[in-house]
Amino acid sequence: MAKKGEKKKEAKDAEPEFDFSKIGKELGNAEEEKHINQIAVSLTAAYIEHAKYDKDGVTFYKDEFTKQEAEQLADKLYDTLGYHLHRRYMKMDEKGYNELLKIKDANGNPYIDTITEHHFQLKRGDLKRRLARKESGNKLTLPAIQQTLEQHIGHHAEQARTGILTREHLQEPKHRKQLEGAIEGIVREYHEPSEDYELGGMSHQELLGTYLHLAQKHYRKGAHAEKKPKS
Repeated sequence: MAKKGEKKKEAKDAEPEFDFSKIGKELGNAEEEKHINQIAVSLTAAYIEHAKYDKDGVTFYKDEFTKQEAEQLADKLYDTLGYHLHRRYMKMDEKGYNELLKIKDANGNPYIDTITEHHFQLKRGDLKRRLARKESGNKLTLPAIQQTLEQHIGHHAEQARTGILTREHLQEPKHRKQLEGAIEGIVREYHEPSEDYELGGMSHQELLGTYLHLAQKHYRKGAHAEKKPKS
């Protein structure tokens, strides 16, 4: 019979249980669950609102802006990123968000910009400089704006997924065995070519990337027909 101290040690040394099905679905559906799919749409709406003008009772949309107009557009786009981050992603209520907008750091910069910069790797001033290069004739089409911000949106999306892995402690190398088991399970279930997944030669970071890739491929909604329960 195991002694009391030995039982405690065994419990401490026991490998934790991970619900990889739940984790995989969360990773696979992060675009919807973390509202990342709303960013491009909201940026488009901000651009259209800024570009819209009326001429003889008819609505038109400009794609050339003065320096001042381009800087104003940059502010609107950056505010849109900040709104998404705090209201959708962080689920902050309206009152809390409006209060946060009033807070500034020691240099007089909005605190909300500091958080937005971290998540999107983009400073408000840098976006202004990129969009407002000239005193007039700044050509800013919607596809050009989307291309300018694509990398920064991608960084935020990556942080969202990494946050899930970090929360579950899967970034810790001591959980390598469980992570390998999860990958092998997906490979078997969805008939992936096993020769493409030589896990033994992968670093822990590569394993995480492989698991994330498979989760996004197989666990997102609609990726596979739902299995009907046996009658």
